Amino acid sequence: MVRSAGSGETRGSTARRHRRVAKVLAPLLAVALAVLLPASAGASALPTTNTAQATTPMPALAAIPASSSQVISVATSSSSATSGTLTAWQRNSDGTWRQVVGPVVARVGAGGIGAASEGSTRTPAGQFVLDQAFGRQANPGTKMPWFTTDSYDWWDSNTSSPTYNTHVRQASSPGGASENLLAAGRAYDYAVNIGYNLDQVPGAGSAFFLHVSTGSATAGCVAIDAGALVDILQWLDPAQHPYIDIRVGTPWTPFPRWTSSRAIDFVNRVYYRMIGQSYYSTAPGSSARQAVSNLMIGATSRDRVAAVVAVSASWYGRYTTGAHEQCLGRAPSSAGTVTLVARLAKGATLSDIYEQLCGSAEAFALAGNNTTTWVGRLYRSVIGRAPTAAETARDVSLAQRYGRGHVTAALVHSTAFARIRMDALYSRMLGRPASAAEFSAHRTYVAGRGMFTLPVLIANGQEFYRS
Repeated sequence: MVRSAGSGETRGSTARRHRRVAKVLAPLLAVALAVLLPASAGASALPTTNTAQATTPMPALAAIPASSSQVISVATSSSSATSGTLTAWQRNSDGTWRQVVGPVVARVGAGGIGAASEGSTRTPAGQFVLDQAFGRQANPGTKMPWFTTDSYDWWDSNTSSPTYNTHVRQASSPGGASENLLAAGRAYDYAVNIGYNLDQVPGAGSAFFLHVSTGSATAGCVAIDAGALVDILQWLDPAQHPYIDIRVGTPWTPFPRWTSSRAIDFVNRVYYRMIGQSYYSTAPGSSARQAVSNLMIGATSRDRVAAVVAVSASWYGRYTTGAHEQCLGRAPSSAGTVTLVARLAKGATLSDIYEQLCGSAEAFALAGNNTTTWVGRLYRSVIGRAPTAAETARDVSLAQRYGRGHVTAALVHSTAFARIRMDALYSRMLGRPASAAEFSAHRTYVAGRGMFTLPVLIANGQEFYRS
């Protein structure tokens, strides 16, 4: 629980939350390098892609393993409906998702979706692994285990057979309702086994496939257009642990779905408060509009919307410009902005930027190449006050012995610097300074990457969402 991004948290839990956000941000840094470096760039494009903010409750996802990066979602409007929709989802390396196929029309069993059994004509509800592909046609280019059928290929539906609900090769039928996979006709031109009843419980049901539609309800399988199925076969990869989710009602989505009005309101709040960009002034196809679309279809979450902005050139630019003005008394050049944004996109810390600028020869020259004057100027520009005599004596000695960057880093890691930066951030995003509890929980991260992880934690909190 965020509790206004920090109150009531232990140091350990705060560290874990910053690490989780950093993990979300890490894959986006490569995108930042490629997309965000031009000085005129805005926030990065949102990858087409779990919190309680959704307007429609998200169905339980526990049965979809965390290791699965490919999920096919099938849903009908009622338990008796014989057609619905199918959508294929791909998880990206950064944890966002995108739709790769669909939604397309899907035919299900004549008995609808529900509890399946041998001969019931119901499509089983639940989440099942996709483990074997086959067809009467040649392999269309799938990475799945594949066999092209001939007259010896059967799917055993004999409830008394030891090979019940498995593929067997033999000259004659195993008995019962077993199907010859070649003789079944064009429905099995292409097919993928739905891993239902893998324990081979007699009578629980057998031979449930995702196969080519013949235009009518099935005996319990899921059927779609041949072209869409070929696309799915070419996409499926057993190394990504593909699953199918079959249910009645709201289809499975990677994240909760949002209404249009709430998605627009949230995205506008993130973009305007972080980088001063109104959703309403953005062009079609912009990252802000894409974020709204992705929230509405359940392809992303609010923390990931904020994470994309947190690694944008606009957000990085705020800190590089601020550091330039404090350390050098001037705005950065276009080339300087590009260079420093590139450093941040590669994982540099806020302290790294201040050490580079405040410890530079240019900053020293502004102090008349005098170390005592430089220390005084550093304090006044970075934390808004003059150093004490003791601080001056200490830091002059340290600068002469270890370098100006050492003294700069120590000041940027100070409580005073953290308070200034955190109050500015909280005021920008929540309209108030950081509370004592929030400051205590997060201040140690400010000199590092905290100004790029903390906005995500704030945006994911209930106070920001409701403000």
